[in-house]
Amino acid sequence: MLQSTQRRAREPLPGTGSEPGSEPGSEPGSEPGSGSGSAPEPLPGPEPEVSEGIGRAVDELDATIAEIRTAIYALQQQPDEAVAGPRTRVLRETGLAAVPLGFRPSVTFVGPVDVRLPEAATKELVAALREALSNAFRHARASRIEVTVDVTAALPDGSDGVLLTVADDGVGVGAPDAGRRSGMRNLARRAENLGGTASWGPGIGPGGAGTTVVWGAPL
Repeated sequence: MLQSTQRRAREPLPGTGSEPGSEPGSEPGSEPGSGSGSAPEPLPGPEPEVSEGIGRAVDELDATIAEIRTAIYALQQQPDEAVAGPRTRVLRETGLAAVPLGFRPSVTFVGPVDVRLPEAATKELVAALREALSNAFRHARASRIEVTVDVTAALPDGSDGVLLTVADDGVGVGAPDAGRRSGMRNLARRAENLGGTASWGPGIGPGGAGTTVVWGAPL
């Protein structure tokens, strides 16, 4: 009787074709839950526009970090240094321009600006920056302005110099805009006072919209 009971335990369950203890629908001898389907397909990669958007976000984050570092540097200066330092004077000009513009221009410093920029060049550079920002406010109708002060630059003749770049995404320097062209001439005169030059070209808007002013003077 015991042998008969053991044989019945090994026989398939009625109507299932499965051995006792196996999951319904599984093959005999297969592990529960293993299934017999093919391997899952790999997940698709991100769309190109998603990757491009991530890249832009990273670039904007880097620029924001650079601005924060610049602001911290200015705050750490002593009061007498804050009055005379080129960095602080540039930041003060861009801060004042934020009121009429409705936004604050981004500022980037390249090299030891406070060490390499003498007082005479600082005065002309700050005045040129003020002129460029005023032009952008009055004529460009810009929504973004990027300011760069680079004291590691080489001038066209190969000499060491400082370059001030003010780029916007506005309407550019058009032929009817006599006021802005007059401002550009003022910038050129300030550069020539120090033996430098000033020029302008396409801006940073879509398709080169806007204006980029480059003002340079020897150090």
